[in-house]
This record gives sequence, structure tokens and C-alpha cells, in this order.
Amino acid sequence: FHILARIFQQQYSELDRPVQESVGEFTNIIYCMIKANLNNNGYRYQMALPSVVIGDQHKVFNAGGGQALV
Repeated sequence: FHILARIFQQQYSELDRPVQESVGEFTNIIYCMIKANLNNNGYRYQMALPSVVIGDQHKVFNAGGGQALV
């Protein structure tokens, strides 16, 4: 929650939809940076939408709304 609080200048206390979407977006940004670096070094990674796994019972939030392999 600390990173979100610093970026959006508000406090977060639960894993609600905006927090889930923000975590997915951070994951997407990191993945894109890594993918670009690896592809520049001869790998052939394709774009993928992140999934966020939450809680003891592992809820899955799929930003793309399509099929997911868990």
C-alpha cells in the first residue's frame, strides 16, 4: 500500500478493485521493461496481461477478462 499511497497521495487499507488494477499495472510496466531488454538480447517474448493473485484462498483477478491458466 505504501507505493500506491505515495503515487496517488491517499491511504489504502484493503485489496479493493483500484488496488488490484494498480498492482496489475505495475506488474505490466515491469514485465514490459524486462521483455524489451530480453528481446534486445535475442529472446522472443510476447506481450502478456498480468494476473493478480490475492489472499489465503487465492482469488484471481484477470485484467484482460479472457481465459487464464492458474
